[in-house]
Amino acid sequence: MIPYTITDRKIKNMLTPFGYFDLIDAMAEPNCPVCRLLERDASKLLTTILYEYVTEPQTHATFRQSLGLCNVHGWQMAEQGNVMSIAVLYSAVIDEALKQSKNRSHNGQGLRGLFNRVPRSELSNALTPDTPCPVCDKLDENQSRYMSVFAEKMTDDRFMTAFKASDGLCLNHFRQVVALNSTPEFVITQRAKWQHLYDEMQEFIRKYDPTKADSAIGIEGDSWLRAIRQMVGEKGVFGKRSDNE
Repeated sequence: MIPYTITDRKIKNMLTPFGYFDLIDAMAEPNCPVCRLLERDASKLLTTILYEYVTEPQTHATFRQSLGLCNVHGWQMAEQGNVMSIAVLYSAVIDEALKQSKNRSHNGQGLRGLFNRVPRSELSNALTPDTPCPVCDKLDENQSRYMSVFAEKMTDDRFMTAFKASDGLCLNHFRQVVALNSTPEFVITQRAKWQHLYDEMQEFIRKYDPTKADSAIGIEGDSWLRAIRQMVGEKGVFGKRSDNE
């Protein structure tokens, strides 16, 4: 008796890059599929840290080196709700900040204190993270993988069919993909999506005119919001610590 059956999906996973089927599934949903997957990945990673690895010494060491998470992912962690785990991790972060700032005070007294002061740059450097936000670091790795899949699968019929039916990539992810590879079909498909969005915004602007009050606003009503998503990506996916330092 065969103990289990290898499904067609499992066989295909052996032959296709990791992330291929994730992208196929994500392209069936609204907005940039890569942004959607990175949002999912961030949420999964934060949940894993808080519920599975919060007591691991390596996790504490990583949080000390990075002095916690970046602004975006720190607040996303707060939304997870596991306050005890957050307190445990950030106790290590605050403790590290205290250690790094020890003996680096600018509050020396008298002439001796004046000559013994540590330069401001030394204190600033001591409180600058040695490593990037660990969630940013992992997302950068995942993002590179998704970009590679896009670059490799532009001639894959199933992949391109899914892409044509999707909302397309945001500008940042489109730019990253075409830096790796590009085909006329891929570029034309993305341009068509931008053109359709542009036309919807023009219709929205026309109907928003007070003199056209009798024109009901339809699906073009959120075109302005979709335009922002197309140009900057989903909220929180970009603008991370690794991009700003």
